[in-house]
Amino acid sequence: RLAHGSEPDCAAALSAAEVRSFAFLGPSLRCTNAALVSALGRLHVGRQLLVWVVDSPAELFEVLARGASAVVSNEPLLLLAALRNASDD
Repeated sequence: RLAHGSEPDCAAALSAAEVRSFAFLGPSLRCTNAALVSALGRLHVGRQLLVWVVDSPAELFEVLARGASAVVSNEPLLLLAALRNASDD
């Protein structure tokens, strides 16, 4: 169990051989941190990130900035509206 505010070390166990066996990676929002994105870049595996569960526009734009290709959400209409508003700006 993690202390409040701490991030799990999801990147520590990644190896290129293991990651290459998957078409995409699906980490949770808590695991999609800079360390994970950096590790994937270091492994040069080119896998897409499908992040779950992203329910707020702030979370959406954060994971997109970190390299997410897609998200799973309980609030897809809210996130779609946020994306449309962002593209209008």
